[in-house]
Amino acid sequence: MFSIVIPLYNKAHTIVNTLQTVLNQTYTEFEVVIVNDGSTDNGVEVIEKNFTDSRIRIVNQINQGVSVARNRGVEESKNEYIAFLDGDDELLPEFLTKMKESIAMFPHAGMYCCAGILRYSNGKEYLRIAEKFKDKIQEINYFENPYFFTNSSSTVITKSGFNKTTGFPAGMRINEDLVFFCSLSLVVPVVYCPIPLSVYLKEVEGQASANNAKLHEYVISRTNLVFENWLNTNRSNNLFLVFTRYEIRNEFMIFIRSKDYAKMNYLFANLDGRLLKFFPSIELKLFKIKSTRPLAIIYLYFTKFLWKLKGYPVIRYKIK
Repeated sequence: MFSIVIPLYNKAHTIVNTLQTVLNQTYTEFEVVIVNDGSTDNGVEVIEKNFTDSRIRIVNQINQGVSVARNRGVEESKNEYIAFLDGDDELLPEFLTKMKESIAMFPHAGMYCCAGILRYSNGKEYLRIAEKFKDKIQEINYFENPYFFTNSSSTVITKSGFNKTTGFPAGMRINEDLVFFCSLSLVVPVVYCPIPLSVYLKEVEGQASANNAKLHEYVISRTNLVFENWLNTNRSNNLFLVFTRYEIRNEFMIFIRSKDYAKMNYLFANLDGRLLKFFPSIELKLFKIKSTRPLAIIYLYFTKFLWKLKGYPVIRYKIK
């Protein structure tokens, strides 16, 4: 029923543990498609030494990045339901069982996501859950808050849904999964399961850093790509625009508060001009004038207040 796609690049130090969590699943009707993306370590040899399970297949390709590896994995998969798992993350034993339950409840959906656990290198664990939807498995509007519903190792999609998109964007090292999941949510219904079923490891060797100095550039690239896809769906999801304006305003807030007008000007120069037209022109002028900085900050806090009044889900990180 499931194909689990794992992109592999220099994860010899974590892949055994990751694969073992897959083989520990209580639901056993699955295959594992590992796409070796030109690894320079001995990850493939480690897999072959430690596992002989016939459900595991390894596909080799020259290094082209995680997006191309995931897309190749979907292409190679034999089943309709695709789960993504990074080579340093974990699935809890009931992941596939609960995803199967979610599919049975909402067979028309094209993306199924769940709560999860964040585990840091110091051993601390935090529960990641959208509080608004904590009581039951249910259909959601993904743009109530995309950050809080899923990550690349807590999501199952349909292959038919994937084929309605252009896949994961090649060349992006950060936010590539969010581009895809946001774009997919524009064309298929989304279901959320509030049970923590996966473990996302933070601060792992070889992991793209969330503190990347150019993170704002990836945010812009991701926003522009999803905006283009939103336009192509005839603007069918109204909440996309609500969320996107909230997120961009948050970027403006960061740079205005830190007086980093170089990055703020980068936002203005590189965000899709069609998207900026959805902001009041007086608001954008306010941000550009240094002398009105205090007023701009007050205005941005006011927009955050309005966002909270709408009752969109807030993530809760609870120490386990």
